[in-house]
Amino acid sequence: MLDDLGLVIVFSDVELAGLVELDTCLAKLYEQMQSEPHLLHPSVHEMAESFTQGNACMILEKESFCPVAFARLIFLTSSGSDNWYEFGTVFVSKNYRGVGLGTVMYQIFISKHEKLGKKILGTTTNPAAIRVGQKCGFVMWKRRDLPEEIWRSSCVCSINKTGPSGPDRCRLAYGEEQAEGEGLCYFRLSPETNLKQVKS
Repeated sequence: MLDDLGLVIVFSDVELAGLVELDTCLAKLYEQMQSEPHLLHPSVHEMAESFTQGNACMILEKESFCPVAFARLIFLTSSGSDNWYEFGTVFVSKNYRGVGLGTVMYQIFISKHEKLGKKILGTTTNPAAIRVGQKCGFVMWKRRDLPEEIWRSSCVCSINKTGPSGPDRCRLAYGEEQAEGEGLCYFRLSPETNLKQVKS
């Protein structure tokens, strides 16, 4: 599918080397991301760090090497023998939405990291991301059904989003008493993580 669209996916700075400079790509993505209300807007440095650690993927146009999509895993915490990561900063350029790039990143990138034993959750207020995640097997969880250290490590939104009580009583969290209306924040577990969590 990526070939048909003239695109290529890369998972590390080593794969990107010789094609284009990482910071240049990420600066272009950063600019495009600023108009997205559902993203937490990481810095170019934070995205580069994820990429060089092998915890990010980028989709580029084959000819121009212009970046059109990005996603990364953000380390949350260690719980027992498990390392928990959040699937975040999932971005697809407006010109490439609706062709399945989000699905590609969910399926290829998440599968690659699940095989390494990483526990993966995603949080989002974006209805499109929720639909793609469900299509790829992500399962919704009420945040307080997860271990407290896990959901706390993921609740990093500003007070403007969470409300004056902060993450303990976030006004957006799905499954909380005060959560009403649209724009709720949904916690979702990747297929493999969900299976492990249900069994534990």
